[in-house]
Amino acid sequence: DYNRPAEPVLRSVTVNSWLRSYVMELRSTIAAHLSVSYEPDPKSSHAAVDVQQMYEVLDNIVRNAREASHPRSALRIRAERADRQIADKYGLPDDREYIRISFQDEGLGMDAETLLRAASPMFTSKGLGNIGLGLAVAEQIVRLHHGKLVHESTVGVGTPAHIFPPVPSDEPPRLHPLPPAAANLGTHATATLTLTS
Repeated sequence: DYNRPAEPVLRSVTVNSWLRSYVMELRSTIAAHLSVSYEPDPKSSHAAVDVQQMYEVLDNIVRNAREASHPRSALRIRAERADRQIADKYGLPDDREYIRISFQDEGLGMDAETLLRAASPMFTSKGLGNIGLGLAVAEQIVRLHHGKLVHESTVGVGTPAHIFPPVPSDEPPRLHPLPPAAANLGTHATATLTLTS
């Protein structure tokens, strides 16, 4: 069994500052394994997140990408405001706006059956590592953020992952201001796994 994450303390963070800091730290720790690039959000949007909890989600996705990829493979991270076309494609509620944080690796990929089983807490797959528990916890964290987590996969190509945290609104959820220092820290078969409430 696994524990339910604590309720997140949502803070308004500048997505680009937050992710740039994360990517800088990431490059210093996995440079021998993955070549990480970041494409910033052109709109410099904000997101409502619990920074420490969301780091756990990001780390889980990166760990899975590392375990499924050859050394020095590319990992591309991109942030953007989810427009209506993106929102409709991924079934996002239309009562608020979202940021899409995308991860694209060059790993082994998964077929449809494997991807559907991947979020089971005890799921393992040779060559992919023990990914089930991490995905299950990540799904709970994103759901508690009123967001959405989506994995897509193409065998032999990789496993794109998309996190959709909400954009802060003038109404609830109530946001706690983030201290300035913390704000700066930081056969091809295709299948999709949507993790949401």
